Amino acid sequence: MKYFLCFLIMLLVGCEQNSDMNLINTSKIIEKLDHLKSRQKFEGGESVFYPGAPSEEIRVIAQSAINELISNLIAAPEEELNHEYVFSKFQEAASAFQSMDSEELERGLEYMEEIMEIYGIESSNGLLNNLRYGFDPEQ
Repeated sequence: MKYFLCFLIMLLVGCEQNSDMNLINTSKIIEKLDHLKSRQKFEGGESVFYPGAPSEEIRVIAQSAINELISNLIAAPEEELNHEYVFSKFQEAASAFQSMDSEELERGLEYMEEIMEIYGIESSNGLLNNLRYGFDPEQ
């Protein structure tokens, strides 16, 4: 029983600290971010259920917002790179989509989900829902 309680406490403390823990831009993470940055974005395709940006001008602006987000994450000071920092950069990037159609915002958020996967971030704690819907529908 004593070991079980110790394990449970360690598990709870570990889960509680997880969202504040610094992330590390390992060479593998930077490689994946660079690959995402180099890809052509906001093009249509059945595999992503997205019709594509309504014009090349909008596609370029939207792609630039996501690429700037990625550049900011790669250049982030190691001591500042944590979940909160990543989410603040997501909010900055999402502001670029305010004047665009909802499809571009939706696709932009999908790129943000890819970034979360690269870093191993399991949850945005409702941020992506707030950016998408203006509120967290789970609350």
